[in-house]
Amino acid sequence: MSAPLRPPPPGQDLLTVTETARALGCKRRVVLTWLGRGGKFTGAVRTPGGHWRVPAATVRELRAQFGITDDGSG
Repeated sequence: MSAPLRPPPPGQDLLTVTETARALGCKRRVVLTWLGRGGKFTGAVRTPGGHWRVPAATVRELRAQFGITDDGSG
């Protein structure tokens, strides 16, 4: 089941699929697959144009869960 089309919440720090993939060190296709399956990206929304946006806080949580550090190690 896909997420309902709705605009991003105002004032929330949201990332594009490309930005999310870069932050997690994976390909865009992986992020799109995870988004399509649901569950991994809490709070992700689709814009009225159909583009995904992922909350930066969720990406930070996933980076910590995966052991990704800011210095590129991990």
